[in-house]
Amino acid sequence: MEQNQRNIMAIRMFGGFWIRWGEYEITSSVRTKKLWMLIEFLILHRGQAVTQDQLYLALWNQEECDNPSSALKNLVYRARNFLQKEFHTNEELIVFRDGGYWWNPDIPCLVDCEEMKRLLEAAQSAPYDERTINLQQAFALYKGIFLPRMEFADWVQRYRIRYQKMYESCVAQLSDFLLREKHIEKLIGFIKKAIEIDPESEDFRRILLQAYLEAGYYQKGLEYYQSITNKQNSTKLHELYERLIQNVNTVDFDLSAIKDELRKAENEVGAFFCDYNVFKNIYQIQARSLLREGRFLYVGLLVLSGISGGEIEPAIKSQVIEAVKETLVVGLRRGDVVSQYAENQFVMLLPLTDLQAGQIVTERLEKNYQLHYPELAVNWNIRFSQIEPIE
Repeated sequence: MEQNQRNIMAIRMFGGFWIRWGEYEITSSVRTKKLWMLIEFLILHRGQAVTQDQLYLALWNQEECDNPSSALKNLVYRARNFLQKEFHTNEELIVFRDGGYWWNPDIPCLVDCEEMKRLLEAAQSAPYDERTINLQQAFALYKGIFLPRMEFADWVQRYRIRYQKMYESCVAQLSDFLLREKHIEKLIGFIKKAIEIDPESEDFRRILLQAYLEAGYYQKGLEYYQSITNKQNSTKLHELYERLIQNVNTVDFDLSAIKDELRKAENEVGAFFCDYNVFKNIYQIQARSLLREGRFLYVGLLVLSGISGGEIEPAIKSQVIEAVKETLVVGLRRGDVVSQYAENQFVMLLPLTDLQAGQIVTERLEKNYQLHYPELAVNWNIRFSQIEPIE
């Protein structure tokens, strides 16, 4: 075991918990959560004696225990034996000194959360180039939320919030650096990795939209915004969306780009579903091209109502809307464009030859809906109107 004593103990707490010491590695288990919580708590408080009262409060909190002192001693005994067995050592990793318990201070440890904190603090006073390196190393350490299996512990929640803020600050600083240096492609790749780790961060979504805007990837930006519209986006995100829309209007934009995107996967079928603001822009662009191309384009409005002609039953309304959306997207052709106009209304852009063709489309869509969603019966009312060219 002398070789293991000379090795630094590597400990990870982001995205999971494991300890690697020499050639051995152990990973936490939910089945023995108090044993693991004891180990985790002592590691986090290395360098100081942790009293029995502190441990009892951290491990049992509001739980009732007939004999706290005995329960704690038994848990420490089990943890010591477990660690000695797993690491094949006779050395105690949990020791009792100066009236408290310690994670053995004679064993050097490298803990990911402590190292991230050290790197971020060092970055604040480091020269410009070195600061960036520190930030990149700190970012690489964060693999996910702090101790994800221990969310029921109050002290874990406090640490989790603290390290989450550190991570967000690290990402923001690195993003500012890449944006300032005009490394936009690197910024896009970097912020995508950050979003993979924390997909709920609106700040990260904002940075990605900003990067798409700076790179001139307006269509990618619009598509990404569409993918996150169900996440209660803020005014700042909507402002970036409006800027993307404005820039789309300044470039040579036609439906072939959308059709190409729809053809990327062999199994993809159906119409392009988009936000209503995007729909309006496509409408205007297509209307301008009608004169020179000599083709016909129709706009359709679908209004849904209950079987009796009144309101759709509230209990099934959301299911109906999703089912109708699916029917439209799958039932129409590639290159057709669909958007939700109001709560129970959808609009469509279709290259029809005449209104009779529109009637055929209507009957086919309604038949498909009735076939696949008989339990969500509603009335369909679709009207088509030919688009007049815009000069």
